[in-house]
Amino acid sequence: MRTAGIVTGVIAVLFVLGLLAVELAATSLASSAARSEVERCVEVEQVEVTSLGRPAVLGLLRGEVRDVRITAIGIEAGDLRIDRVDARLPVAPVGLGDPPETLTVVADIRIVEEDLERYLVARAPELAAPTLAVTPEGLEIGDERVPFTLGANVLITEDGDVRLVPTIGDPRLWSSLGLELVLEVPRDVALLGLELSEGELVLSTRTQVHAGVDGELTCPDVALLGTGGVPVASGVASGEGSLA
Repeated sequence: MRTAGIVTGVIAVLFVLGLLAVELAATSLASSAARSEVERCVEVEQVEVTSLGRPAVLGLLRGEVRDVRITAIGIEAGDLRIDRVDARLPVAPVGLGDPPETLTVVADIRIVEEDLERYLVARAPELAAPTLAVTPEGLEIGDERVPFTLGANVLITEDGDVRLVPTIGDPRLWSSLGLELVLEVPRDVALLGLELSEGELVLSTRTQVHAGVDGELTCPDVALLGTGGVPVASGVASGEGSLA
């Protein structure tokens, strides 16, 4: 009887230690699952789950975890590099069960002016040596070899796209340089807000990700963010200025 009690006690201790080990490893396991899922959709430099709901072991057993926060660094979206994405998910699958039919992702997307400048090089070859600065007032675009400056406010349209409203420079000049004044946002991405500061802009977004016919979650078409949008000839942009 005494031996049986000792064995039972050892098993109980091992079980508790096992649960503790899984709990401590939950963030690492979730990070691995998140990285695999993100890499299935886009090229990314780093993915990390920064926090998740506890006790995580129960979530792992039922195939989903709650209150997940994920940080992704260095996402390639067409010609545009996204410096950082901080995402929040009420619930996320962990690979042990079927994914939910719809997954809601709220995220802050940070884009820095260095990456926007490289985007200009790729999208506007008419600019010999483009320069770009992000300020709280808007964008300032120039060319190292030409003495001119273009300026624009950045707004969200009623259709949920991003509009550049020129404050300096005739809109026809923007068009002649291959610069677009309306940038289409993927239809499955809702823009909640846009904030500019020195050297960067941050888009607040909400995305509904749906399960496909094979059960895998569909990938938002983030590449559209870096492939341009509606040209100025569409007539939706307003405001004229003069060359600086």
